[in-house]
Amino acid sequence: MNYWGLFRESFGKLLHPTLWVFGLMTALSGGTNSRFEFKASRPLADLPPGLRELLGERLQSNAPAIIAAGLIISLVLLLFSTFGQAALLNLINRLENGERISVGQGVDEAGKRFLHLLAVRLLLALPLMIIGAAAAGSVLSAFSGFFSQSSDNLTFDFSNLGSFVGLIGLAFFVSMLVGGIGVGAERAVVIEQQPIFKSLGTGAGLFIKQIGDFIIIGVLFIVVMIAIGLLFACVLIPVTFMGATTGSLRPDSFSSPQTGGLVALWTLITGLLIGALASIFNASVWTMAYRQWRPQVVKRVVRDEDMF
Repeated sequence: MNYWGLFRESFGKLLHPTLWVFGLMTALSGGTNSRFEFKASRPLADLPPGLRELLGERLQSNAPAIIAAGLIISLVLLLFSTFGQAALLNLINRLENGERISVGQGVDEAGKRFLHLLAVRLLLALPLMIIGAAAAGSVLSAFSGFFSQSSDNLTFDFSNLGSFVGLIGLAFFVSMLVGGIGVGAERAVVIEQQPIFKSLGTGAGLFIKQIGDFIIIGVLFIVVMIAIGLLFACVLIPVTFMGATTGSLRPDSFSSPQTGGLVALWTLITGLLIGALASIFNASVWTMAYRQWRPQVVKRVVRDEDMF
């Protein structure tokens, strides 16, 4: 397999505007970065005892609701990401067949295999969702006890964080395994239109049989994405700082609502563009690799489609 050839041809796919429509959809759903920042706020230990106890009670009483809300949000994002991914896989495969593609075609084809791909993704994500819920419970349990203490005798229970770290390690291993199986399973269910459980078997078989290719492509991915990230950082960071400080050289120029809003908007747009680029590039590399792993099957699917 010509590994660099996969990456070179995938860069060419980035020039196709139709793919960017669904790449942005995938990036919008999968690129959300939620952070709690306590800048310019009082440390948690300095909160008034009454407020700290109230937060502790809320965490203890609403822990299941908080976990459920996180799972629901993840599910909604998964729906958008799955539709965009189904369209990307189908359109990239058609481009490799020498066909012309359009946004309407992508929507139609994604609609046909959306539920099947969603089922595959949910089955693959189920272990990680269980691990994530357990990890969230450990963190909430640790912090709820901290908030309920008086300010004179603050201690932090690290016993729950120990299980949290263990769960994070387990999640990393499972995510690597699930990600490898998902490469083949998603393309089998979309491109070959295999049944759900058969596609999972196909993905697992490919991961075992082609483990060497997976490792090499994964390492090359890391190298390429680091290079792209550094390139974007070199270009975007100076532009962001210049835009944020235009018209003001004061040290607190970033603290104004107007400047903060512009920086946040610029960061969001930049994140979406980078996310779309990564989505298209990732889908293209693995789809072309899949076609090389199963050339006879892909050719048979193309011939069957030509008959109708």
